[in-house]
Amino acid sequence: MCITDYSDPIAKTWGAWDKIPTYVDVYVPRQVPHNESRFQESKTIFPVVPPCIFNTKDIYGDGASSKQLIIDGLTVNAPADTMNVLKHIYGENWNEPDRQRSAHGVRPCEHDNQGHFNELVARANVMTS
Repeated sequence: MCITDYSDPIAKTWGAWDKIPTYVDVYVPRQVPHNESRFQESKTIFPVVPPCIFNTKDIYGDGASSKQLIIDGLTVNAPADTMNVLKHIYGENWNEPDRQRSAHGVRPCEHDNQGHFNELVARANVMTS
């Protein structure tokens, strides 16, 4: 896990879950079925994480069960295929600090298209209204 020390913009601390404080992002997903998404499979988007377009199976798995983590006694849902999600957002080398010490997420989901993302957000909004 990488924790950025915001008092020093280039400092980072690498450690294990049980050794450092934990920070968790919580996002509300929008699902778009394959027949609405124009893709071969269903997609899941998080409107606050543009332009990322995820395969729904990477977020929810096969639908039989969700993946859960326990952090300081609190149970939270996690993506079914966490590694695919991290690679999708940050690239293949997401877990290796770069030499420039740049922050993760500078160019998230660089292979996704902002136009497709905007279209899926619009379709998801129509489906939920």
